[in-house]
Amino acid sequence: MNKFYYLIISILLSSFCFSQTIEREVVASSGNTLTTGSYMFDYTIGEVVINVSTDGTNTYNQGFQQPRDFICGDKSSTWDGLAWSNGVPDSKTKVVFTGNYNSSGDLEACSVTVSNAALVTFSSNHTLIVEGSVTVDLGALLTIENNAALRQINDDANSGDIVLNRDSAPMIRLDYTAWSSPVSGQQLLAFSPNTIFTRFYEYLYTGTTTPTAYQSVDATSNFEVGKGYMIRVANTWSSTVPTAYNGVFQGVPTNGDVVQTVGMGYNLIGNPYPSPVDADIFLTDNPSVGTLYFWTHTVPASGGVYPVNNFASYTTLGGTASAAGGEVPNGIIQNAQGFYVQATSAGDLNFFNTQRVNASLSSQFFKATVEKHRFWLNLNDNVNNYNQILIGYAQNATNGFDNLIDGKTLDKSNSMIYNLIDNEEYVIQGKALPFNDNDVVELGFKAINDGVYNISFETQDGLFETQSIYIHDKYEGIIHDVKLTPYIFTSQSGVFNDRFEVVYKDGLIDNDLEDNSNVLNVFSNDNGLNITSSLINLNEVIVFDILGRKLFEKKNINSNTLQIKSILTNNMTLIVKTKLTSGKIDTRKIIYQIK
Repeated sequence: MNKFYYLIISILLSSFCFSQTIEREVVASSGNTLTTGSYMFDYTIGEVVINVSTDGTNTYNQGFQQPRDFICGDKSSTWDGLAWSNGVPDSKTKVVFTGNYNSSGDLEACSVTVSNAALVTFSSNHTLIVEGSVTVDLGALLTIENNAALRQINDDANSGDIVLNRDSAPMIRLDYTAWSSPVSGQQLLAFSPNTIFTRFYEYLYTGTTTPTAYQSVDATSNFEVGKGYMIRVANTWSSTVPTAYNGVFQGVPTNGDVVQTVGMGYNLIGNPYPSPVDADIFLTDNPSVGTLYFWTHTVPASGGVYPVNNFASYTTLGGTASAAGGEVPNGIIQNAQGFYVQATSAGDLNFFNTQRVNASLSSQFFKATVEKHRFWLNLNDNVNNYNQILIGYAQNATNGFDNLIDGKTLDKSNSMIYNLIDNEEYVIQGKALPFNDNDVVELGFKAINDGVYNISFETQDGLFETQSIYIHDKYEGIIHDVKLTPYIFTSQSGVFNDRFEVVYKDGLIDNDLEDNSNVLNVFSNDNGLNITSSLINLNEVIVFDILGRKLFEKKNINSNTLQIKSILTNNMTLIVKTKLTSGKIDTRKIIYQIK
């Protein structure tokens, strides 16, 4: 029951007495002195005692009370399996579950107790938000389902076990996932009992090769809170049908500050909480880490070697998929998620409750809390999607290196494109605002094998919804609108940091050409594939299928028409690259139909 005290102010002036009564709660006590003119007032805050001051014939009785702080338990509500005893709880309510409960949305409480063998379940996208502690009595059960969350505000200690379910991305046999435990006391082997005993790994920052960086750990040991582990899927898993693994964590839910010590270089850490973490806040709280890397196992290993990049990346500018078609990090680090960071110095990385967010936020795709204008490019060939890069113009970015904005490339072992900053490889590059369409962005390219490659456009936001984006191939003298069709090119193996750049104007357009749709026509009819140019002769034509395979090539044409009859497959997508005698290059995608 709330206790109230009364403030009495009495002023005795000669034979007159004025009094006022105010209802207050008492929380604390402090004293002070106030002088007004020739009168001095001694007053206290939070005490029943009233001090008396006199000045001649006048007497002043002063007492001040202030409301006390809220105490969890002043209001409580119990769920008995059918209804709440004192209404739907809010953040000031002590919640007790004595009966079974299945969430229908987010629920707030100042503390939570699950007792009387109650089974309490929070479903996907629902969050249990608790100001203080969570207590689960023996025999009762609190379950946080996949994509649900338990988020706590204060650093109160919890007691009793919860169960948290977390589904991996679909895997086949021999695939790995980076896991982190959201509870204490979870054994590694109990978490994945059918994984081979020696296939639980930690990552050592001192390692310089895969065998020296990944070290097997004792599978009978427990997860270390805040640390990530690479765990191979069960040895009985299908080798052909990708299937998600349902990870089940059981233990006391982690709450409050978590410190993870790291070394300079790459480290494998993990979200320690049973709720998602905001990646931007985590990065801001840990400035020695500029980029987050998420293992995706997009493409399985072949002969022990991964043929393409398998790391998605994230900075405060945004995220990149590991390759075209992959999942792009959205700025949310899910519960149970392990991830890699590159620390610029040895020391401590910090997780705080202030980084935690609700489960419902994890469905967001792109976050734009500051001004950002971005686009994504991919490198592919006719078999593989190799990697993806992000270029963005954003508030707080410069044209040099920016920590937390620019992200280095982690895996450099495969064919890739990359941004060049100070001659180093970056998967994410921020550029300064305001945007200028005269800007030039240097790109690097690495080819493991000779062959036909293509640079494709993935998506965009901001001003790039309408701004043209071109790939300038300096070796070929070609400027290609990559938003219309992928830029297809051939290359020998090697590293080429001087071949490609991104520009925003088509600088090769010949001023003598009329810029209209009648200059060049590409179409199919009963006679085959036709290319006509109304003003300038054709010099060279190359035709590719959608996978980048060359179907036709002819050079030194020196005519304004060309008819190709050798392509026999009907109803297929073709990419036609035409070079005029003026030097202008045109690339178009058409549906080849023989009528």
